[in-house]
Amino acid sequence: MRTTHTLAILLLIFTHQFCGCKPKSKPRTGPHRVIVLEVDTFGNYRHPGQFTPSKIHTLTHSISAVIRKRLIKAGVSIDSIEVSDTNTHVTVKLWHLEEQGASIERVRKLIQEDGKLGFWETFDAKDAYAELFPGENAIESDTLNFFHRELIRYLNLDSARLFHIPYGIGPLIGYAEPKDTMNADIILSKLHLPKNMHFLWSFKRMRQNNNLVALYAIKGIEPAMTGEVVAAAKAAKGGMGSPVISITMNDAGAEKWRVLTKDNIKKEIAITFDDRVCTSPRVMSEISAGKCDISGDFTMDEAKDLAALLTAGDMPAQVRIVAENIEN
Repeated sequence: MRTTHTLAILLLIFTHQFCGCKPKSKPRTGPHRVIVLEVDTFGNYRHPGQFTPSKIHTLTHSISAVIRKRLIKAGVSIDSIEVSDTNTHVTVKLWHLEEQGASIERVRKLIQEDGKLGFWETFDAKDAYAELFPGENAIESDTLNFFHRELIRYLNLDSARLFHIPYGIGPLIGYAEPKDTMNADIILSKLHLPKNMHFLWSFKRMRQNNNLVALYAIKGIEPAMTGEVVAAAKAAKGGMGSPVISITMNDAGAEKWRVLTKDNIKKEIAITFDDRVCTSPRVMSEISAGKCDISGDFTMDEAKDLAALLTAGDMPAQVRIVAENIEN
C-alpha cells in the first residue's frame, strides 16, 4: 500500500514538472465584466483611409493580442482574461478583477491607449519665438520678454485668463488650465508655424501649479525615436524615490539615443506618450548606455501601466469602448 502511494506521488510530481501540466486555476464562472471595443478600421478617428478591407482581420487580431499582453503585463491574471475578435470589434471578458486589486478605470485606459512613445528634439522658448516672429528687432538682453509681449499682442490674448506665457529657458511656450487647452489650440492655430515646429501639451498637470498643464515647442514632424527602440520597460523608484519608467533599449535604439543626446547637449529632449509630454530632461552629456528613466509625477500604478503599454507595443489602430456590462 505504501509503495503504491509513493508511486502515485512520484507520478504526480513527474507529470507537473515534465509534462507542462499546471494546477487547476480558478474557473471563469460567475459574474464578469464584458467590454466591447470598436476598431477604427477605416481610420475615421485619426488617419483617414489607413486600412484596406483585406487587412482588417489581421488588424483586429493584432489588437486582441496587444490588449491581452497589456493586461497580463499590468498584473491581471491570465486565467481571468478572455479576448476575442470579429472583423470590426474586440470583446474583452474579465473575471475576479476586484480580487486582484485592478480597478476598472485602469483597465479602460490599458485597453484604449495608443501606447505610442516618442523622443523629440525641442526649441528653447527664445528660439521658438524667434522662429514665430522672424525679422523682428529686439534688444538682445530682453529678447524673451520682447517676444512674450509680441505673442500676446499678435494673438490678442488675455494671458492671465486663458494662456499663460512663461519667462525663462527651455521649451515651455505657455501654460493653460486643462479645460482651456482646446480654446488655446484654436487661438494658437492663428500662428504661422514653421514646418519644423509644432506644440504638444504635458501629460499631467504641473507640479508647481496643479491647475495648469504646460505647452512645449517641439522640433520636427516625426519623433527622433519611437517605441520600437524599447527592449524592456518596468516601473521603478527613481533617484528621488518617485516612481519612474525604466527603459532598456535595443542595440539600434541605444545607438540612436547616443547620437540624439550627443547632438542635444545643454538642450531638452521631450519624451512623449501618445503625443503628450511626460518629461523633458536637459541633456548634460552624451549617453552611450541604452537606458533611460521616464519621470512625470506618476503614481506607482501609473508607472506600471505605462510600462505595460510600452512592453506590449503600440496599438496598431485606435479603438474605443462602445459597450460595457456585467454578465452572469
